[in-house]
Amino acid sequence: ATARTGAGRLIELVGEPGIGKSRLVDELVRRSPGIAVVAGPCDQYGSSTAYLPFRRLLREVLGVPVDADQEQVATLLAARVSATAPHLVPWLPLLAIPMDLVLPPTPETRELDGQFRKARLEAVVVDLLAAVLATPTVLVLEDTHLIDDASSDLLRRLVHHVDRRPWLVVVTRRDGVDGFVPGTDGDVTSLRLAPLDTAASHALVEARSGDLALTPSARAALSTRSGGNPLFLEALVLEASRAGSVSRLPESVEGLVASQIDRLDPADRLVLRYAAVLGTEVDEAALDGLLDTHDARVPSGAMTRLGEFLERDRSGRLRFRNALLRDVAYEGLPYSRRETLHDHVGRAIEAAATDPEDQCELLSLHFFHAGRDEPAWRFSLLAAERALAKFAHTEAIEFFERAAGSAVPSLPLDPADVGRMFEQLADSRFLVGLSEEATQAYAQARQRLRGDPVRLAGIAEKEARIDLRRRRFPQAMRRISRGLHGLDGIPGPAAEVARSLLARRYAYCRFSQGRIDEALHWAEVARRAADDAADEDALAQAHEMLNAI
Repeated sequence: ATARTGAGRLIELVGEPGIGKSRLVDELVRRSPGIAVVAGPCDQYGSSTAYLPFRRLLREVLGVPVDADQEQVATLLAARVSATAPHLVPWLPLLAIPMDLVLPPTPETRELDGQFRKARLEAVVVDLLAAVLATPTVLVLEDTHLIDDASSDLLRRLVHHVDRRPWLVVVTRRDGVDGFVPGTDGDVTSLRLAPLDTAASHALVEARSGDLALTPSARAALSTRSGGNPLFLEALVLEASRAGSVSRLPESVEGLVASQIDRLDPADRLVLRYAAVLGTEVDEAALDGLLDTHDARVPSGAMTRLGEFLERDRSGRLRFRNALLRDVAYEGLPYSRRETLHDHVGRAIEAAATDPEDQCELLSLHFFHAGRDEPAWRFSLLAAERALAKFAHTEAIEFFERAAGSAVPSLPLDPADVGRMFEQLADSRFLVGLSEEATQAYAQARQRLRGDPVRLAGIAEKEARIDLRRRRFPQAMRRISRGLHGLDGIPGPAAEVARSLLARRYAYCRFSQGRIDEALHWAEVARRAADDAADEDALAQAHEMLNAI
């Protein structure tokens, strides 16, 4: 009601799997005729893909067809922005990023300092949504405990002034600190869905038991065993109906789901388990291809019989009813079979893609879990670079870590390439505050970059930054001195730039210790080295250090 008046709010639905979060959202939508609803579902397989929920949400809002290619998406985006929010046209390259597009820079984006790009991206996306969604709208983001960090930051920006928009933003999540957790400021309503009480549990048992005659003690036993979880309770009633008794029922919802899967017809069970390999959201074409690879197919009527596990979402896509059902189905696969299936899914995605690099995040995941080291290495590096281009360092870390896990000795990789990967991993860890983990990755990089004193000098400077973050000045200066010593006798502009960088860091250490004369000396060393290298950036930074001292 408040959203209809232009004063929106954020509502978060928090609770354990099966407690009824999605059911409550569905009822809200059903009871809200005449109001637009757009969704950005989060997915376990997409939790490391920057802006994936917003890619889906923005494409839906802008009316982009599901099967549109990159060129069509770019054309539609430009046309819609020009018509609806022309003041945002200079920022089209930033708006393209969450939609998984790369557009040529404009003068405005070219001049934007890197440290401000992410904040500006978030601002222009919110401005675009404000222009396009000018009438009352429900925005639904489910399972935000699985959301990627970049999307979480964008969502936080989106709801910051939601009270000024005609939007009802609904997020669902499990309890915990992962993913998106709203702050305490702003117009936020948090609904924690509690277990059903005894009376409600008994009523649900009666509504679902059908012809099964249950004694009061049997109803009490079902209610108690379910712990008030409606998904578990409904499944228990169904199980009791099949067995004709409430004795010997599973003690946990996972055990109950596993027993239900085991009782499926083998062909239906195969479909369900193979679908689980594809994630919570199931690509039916990929499922057909996966089954065909194993000389199987979706039996007639299987989707109806699997209705307890799979459903169509509001867009008609096939999904597991909740992540718990998918997880139990997946866990029922032997490890060797999982590897085989992930391999076949990865190969199928790669073969079907016009440009496999566009699917590098999914290919990284499937080939990594398939144990295919070479493609896992290759696509993980590509995915990490794409994440960095979106300023999504947390997501980049996950892909770099997959690349590290795939860089096995049997793979014919150049040690320098592996060293650069570990250095990039360390850089991203440092930027998100993981100092100890960054130190470990820099050590791995150093091992593989022996013989390259310029690169080693750069790593020494970065390790010194970590020491300075911990206020360990003597240790930082020892690192810098070793780096400078390694550059002795090394000619060329690259070595001079590295020498300038190290000298500037040494000057900072001395300045922080109050040794002003020594700080000035080292800042001047940095300036001379930058001048010898004829490097404008290094020279500007050296002058900045001199002026600061």
